[in-house]
Amino acid sequence: MIGWSKTMAMGSRHSRPSSEEREDELDGHGHLWLDVAMKRVGVAELKDQLSKHLRQVEAGGELEVTDRDRPIARIVPVQNQSRLLIRQALRPFSAIRDRRYPPAGWAVSSTELLLEERQGR
Repeated sequence: MIGWSKTMAMGSRHSRPSSEEREDELDGHGHLWLDVAMKRVGVAELKDQLSKHLRQVEAGGELEVTDRDRPIARIVPVQNQSRLLIRQALRPFSAIRDRRYPPAGWAVSSTELLLEERQGR
């Protein structure tokens, strides 16, 4: 079987080598690293199987998204520290629902500012 680098040199349009071709080129550790460290997926496959890929990322995997074999994005799991913290309200919304604030009293109206901005277009 022809190795992946030889296949690419011959002008093949394959985006990734088959597992057999990779085994010809890499030792066992390199092969494992390619398959476990980060998975590469094209945009079309990502769209077709989005839920499956997101579950893999949620489980700790990383995903590199490619467009025509060019990496364009990386999807990684959210770190626990960066998750939003939901806090209890200090007072119920009903306590401030009907509150009204006085006008700002600026020297220029928002309508005048809008018209001035549009004149530059």
